[in-house]
Amino acid sequence: MAQDKLKLIPLGGLGEFGMNCLAIRWQDDIIVIDAGLMFPEEELLGVDIVVPDISYLTENREKVRAIILTHGHEDHIGGLPWILSELNVPVYGTEFTLAFVEGKLEEHNLLDEADLNELIPGKRLTLGPFSIMPIRVTHSLVDCVALAIHTPVGVVLHTGDFKIDLTPVDGRRTDLVLFDHGQVYRSPTSILLAVRPELRLPKPMASDVFMWSVSDIMQLREPEPFFYERPCLPVQTSSLDSVRYRTWSEEWNL
Repeated sequence: MAQDKLKLIPLGGLGEFGMNCLAIRWQDDIIVIDAGLMFPEEELLGVDIVVPDISYLTENREKVRAIILTHGHEDHIGGLPWILSELNVPVYGTEFTLAFVEGKLEEHNLLDEADLNELIPGKRLTLGPFSIMPIRVTHSLVDCVALAIHTPVGVVLHTGDFKIDLTPVDGRRTDLVLFDHGQVYRSPTSILLAVRPELRLPKPMASDVFMWSVSDIMQLREPEPFFYERPCLPVQTSSLDSVRYRTWSEEWNL
């Protein structure tokens, strides 16, 4: 019998800015991280937004446990109305993120049927074989989380969008202690999924509490070797009204 493998299926967000959506599958259980949209580039005339093609999820709808949101930016939650209209599964997000989601779903007349659940940083969530620890991170938006996803073969650390801001506007810093205490890197076959725009900038960006540049505060260290890019190319596109659905063909087996 072939050994069971953990599958990571990117439905969007790789090699582009926006449309973040990742399916993680173990045997007959699937969780989805984020459900973003992307605004079209110049060549997509007449297209208002681009959202992931979720045919993989609809074909396996009985296996999808939930959608988990890392934060409330459009490139991470903007595709939810289109996804939930086809696949009404539980949605998890922090209190602030869900406030954004509620407005979107109400606009599309989907709020009454939606199953929205609050995700609390530091409180573990179990969905089938996945044990998920939300870890607070700072970003240009408040109430954001990374996800340490414990699976039968190791830990998948999904950072979401983040920056190390020592003076965040809400006073809630990135929980670096929980990153270590949660034994994220001490389990076999761990993989880090991290956003890397501007990673190699020689100096850090300013804190959001400042209205002027403070980029000379400290020198950024050279990135560690495990930060790398693995681009995926779009293989199929199809239009529906003013929404463009993009399909990704690559699947990672771990």
